[in-house]
Amino acid sequence: MDPLVIGAIVVVAFMFVFIRRSLAVQKVKGASLTTIDGFNPAVRYDGVLGGYGIAIDPQTNRFALAGVGVEPTIFDFSQLVAVEVERDGATVTTTKGSNGLAGAAIGVALLGPAGLLLGGGTRSRGVTSPTITKLALKIYVNDLVRPCFEVVFYRDGRGGSTNSGAVSNAAQRLDEWYGRFRTIISMQSRSEGVVPPPTGSAALPGSFAA
Repeated sequence: MDPLVIGAIVVVAFMFVFIRRSLAVQKVKGASLTTIDGFNPAVRYDGVLGGYGIAIDPQTNRFALAGVGVEPTIFDFSQLVAVEVERDGATVTTTKGSNGLAGAAIGVALLGPAGLLLGGGTRSRGVTSPTITKLALKIYVNDLVRPCFEVVFYRDGRGGSTNSGAVSNAAQRLDEWYGRFRTIISMQSRSEGVVPPPTGSAALPGSFAA
């Protein structure tokens, strides 16, 4: 048999095994978020391979994070300090709570896949890259041992076009989760008598729509 054909068969077989293993790992991680005693998530995101998954239970005002081979960690809404969206390691927007941090919010709500997340840059980053290698949500909590968790929504070392379906879908999902955590922070602020920040749709300074 042609060595090239044999090589192709080996590569396809390897990819098949890798995909099956990845799906199995994701399934276990997702299941760990739904089997926590007394925790009934209304929404859940299992994350990318090797990253954290997340779930929210609005009935008990708690959220949970789970990683591969790590027991899920549960937090009360009151423990949420801040939430931040990152694109390729650069901060796109941040919302801070009143839980020990000065100020209410920095940045604005995301404009969705066609707005800040895909087309926007920051002054510190300069010209916007036409591709994206990583989209992530950083969640800061009131915990001295592990104060920050990163939930990845898109990762591709080669970079994906901002016009691709995979990037757009990931951006939309990230937008939704960022909005959920903004809502939690807004709820905190109201319960503590703090006026919540406006959620206008103007772009960040130095940003522009795609």
